[in-house]
Amino acid sequence: MKRFIKFLYVILMFLSLPLFVNANDIEITSLESNIKLNKDRTIKVKEDYELYFSKNVKKFNRALDSSINVVESNTVIKPIISSISTLKKYEINDIDKKKIVVLNVNGKEDTIADLSLEYKYDFGKDESRKNDLFYYNIISNFDNIISDISFEIELPDKNYKKITFLLNGKEVKDDILEYSVEKNIITGYLNTMLDEEDILSIYVEFPNGYFINANDTFNYLNYFVLILPIISFIFVIIYWFKYAKGNKAKKKYSYYPPYDFDPAEIGYLYKGKTDESDLGSLVIYLANQGYMNIEEYDDGYKLGRENSFSFIKQKDYKKRNAAEKIIFNGIFKNRDMASLSDIEYTISTKLMDAKKTLDNSDNKKKLFNIDINKSKLVIMILTVLSVLFLTVVPVKEFTDSYLLVPVLTLTMVFGLAIISIIEVAKIPKFILGLVFIGGTIWLNIYSLLGQNLLMILYIIGTVFVILTTFIFKKLPLRTKFGNEKLGEVEGFRLNLVTMDLNKLKELIDENPNYYYDMVPYLMVFDQVDNWITLGSKLGLQRPSWHLSSDEFNIKKEFKFFKNVVFTSTQVMIKGLYVNPNSTQLKFKKDIIESKLNDY
Repeated sequence: MKRFIKFLYVILMFLSLPLFVNANDIEITSLESNIKLNKDRTIKVKEDYELYFSKNVKKFNRALDSSINVVESNTVIKPIISSISTLKKYEINDIDKKKIVVLNVNGKEDTIADLSLEYKYDFGKDESRKNDLFYYNIISNFDNIISDISFEIELPDKNYKKITFLLNGKEVKDDILEYSVEKNIITGYLNTMLDEEDILSIYVEFPNGYFINANDTFNYLNYFVLILPIISFIFVIIYWFKYAKGNKAKKKYSYYPPYDFDPAEIGYLYKGKTDESDLGSLVIYLANQGYMNIEEYDDGYKLGRENSFSFIKQKDYKKRNAAEKIIFNGIFKNRDMASLSDIEYTISTKLMDAKKTLDNSDNKKKLFNIDINKSKLVIMILTVLSVLFLTVVPVKEFTDSYLLVPVLTLTMVFGLAIISIIEVAKIPKFILGLVFIGGTIWLNIYSLLGQNLLMILYIIGTVFVILTTFIFKKLPLRTKFGNEKLGEVEGFRLNLVTMDLNKLKELIDENPNYYYDMVPYLMVFDQVDNWITLGSKLGLQRPSWHLSSDEFNIKKEFKFFKNVVFTSTQVMIKGLYVNPNSTQLKFKKDIIESKLNDY
């Protein structure tokens, strides 16, 4: 499994090659290791080498483990290496969880030289609860062939429970290794030649509490990775109390628009903005209210295959709705009848005026938390930084490099964005979230296996990040007033789009105009299909305000409604975008027909 994880990392980057010299030019013909274990869980090591140089060699590398995988307990020890001493000049490089001691040997071809190296290991506090453990790689990280290997290990006393030797993680057989224990001294000899990268380890169990006064080698700066996740969580909680507490859109169901709002007002409350087409739906609404008739005829001003039409005023507008009054007066400006060419270029400014009566800063302040986007931006920045800092330690621990930190950070952040910001269907959202978030967390946790405290810190930080994300998702854009109105509009919309035939008949018995009165609202919601289906079963006639010589058909009637709203809107806004020297509208047939065919 560890090889597989390593492979995943390697796919994303090319690891730097270890800075070793060509050590195949050196053979270790003899190695004697003397190890003294102390009660504070430190060891002093003295290694004596006999080296054979097959070529002229200037340097010899000894890689000391700065991270030791304890096979028996599935833990990782991060010892501190110090007190390096040798008669040769040397330099130290930290590469891939190793401290490389590079010694100047200046070996001549076909000669033998002796070399000694001393150093100290501090293993820190023992985290095992059952027994105190001593685990050390006597021989590791050589890229040389080694023969004639002997060792002497001095324990603090003879109060040990178990001694085990391992070769490459497996217990050594008696015919490979000979050792004896006299009082507290272990002496041994390896009856085999070790190949490159072979590891000989010793594992000793002591009674629990055996080691005393051990140093705490854990780097407590790692706790700082929790600061940003906790701050992010605190901020999002503060914003939740400020914006979200008690602020939820509760649906209030009705079969009539709340407060007798017209379609444009309903559209603004539902969408949070006013579309020109929603204002265009007021033409149908005003016709339903008896203010105008719409006469359909063919005057060469066709919309696709549909006839053109004109507006015939039936009475003056007396209500106090600003948007409706602007649209009505814009159509019937000093006239009782208006064709499309009459209102071309003359009503565009009026349309914008009507839009401003709804879509303005005062209404936005009532409906929306204007400053919440700044608050959300703060949370997003803190969350991204939290993920970045949480990712540093796992990547560094596993790859000894920081190159993958941005990659895994972006992967995690993208997964969080999918579940909190990006609009995706539930099943793809769950799958993508599991892949990007779950995959990143799994990779990082696996990288910290055996390092319990680091793993706990990462898990705690990640939990805070995920909790922050879910609370962030619930921060409402709308005010309490805005959500209250949205709940009323949503309840009205759901009743319309899910209505059955029996309920519709009941409502028509109460109000014979109910079916056509609801049409502009359904057009604003873009939900007319079920309404057409119900209408086809009612034996309806066209509304009295629609004047036409064509045979009535409910589907064709809705095409006409769409024709009126879409064409009126296009004519109204044409003056904003087209040269007014034009005398009539030109429509792209393919676009218009596709829109009409939706009905």
